[in-house]
Amino acid sequence: ISDEKKLEYAHLHLDWDNIDWDRLHRPIIDYESEEQFELILRAIRDIDNLYFTCKYILNIDPALFQTVWLETLFKYPFPMLIASRGLSKSWILAVYLILRSLIIQGHKSIIVGAAFRQSKVIFEYVEAIWNNAPVLRDICGEGSGPRRQTDAWIFNIGHSRITALPLGTGDKIRGQRSNCTIADEFQSVPELVYEVVVGGFAAVSSDPSQN
Repeated sequence: ISDEKKLEYAHLHLDWDNIDWDRLHRPIIDYESEEQFELILRAIRDIDNLYFTCKYILNIDPALFQTVWLETLFKYPFPMLIASRGLSKSWILAVYLILRSLIIQGHKSIIVGAAFRQSKVIFEYVEAIWNNAPVLRDICGEGSGPRRQTDAWIFNIGHSRITALPLGTGDKIRGQRSNCTIADEFQSVPELVYEVVVGGFAAVSSDPSQN
């Protein structure tokens, strides 16, 4: 394979010396093999292999820089995306929320912004990806999908949940809990509201009863 191709696929972290090209181009699928399905499932859930999951489960083809953003969001506790308008920040956050909800079942995510409109933007991207991903919908089964309420928009992905909330002064959303909180247009969120209300969303264990 040429050096140009290696550079193009560098984000996939492939071991070029040990690729079986014949098998890659003519894969042998044994639908009776439980082990093979386990290997595929492991590949889908591998955060070092997010491009594979995006392409074959979410039916999207992220650019190289978007794949790097996704890896950063997964691997670091307090990431911040700073980029110009139109560089797909909100879209990539929607992709991240779907991937995290799918890979970590039972996961709770919350989206907030200075105005409810900002939270809705990411939520609507989640809906658009969902509607264009038949494999994802098939995996998640019945009960998954969006539900819009007056004071919250909720999206279930299997046993996981993504919730978009109006922030306001923070008084009406106190007590919410999440494993992951997305603050869109973070600079517009009042510092006191973030520290007192939003920061408290994630101050809870995923399994408090076990602790």
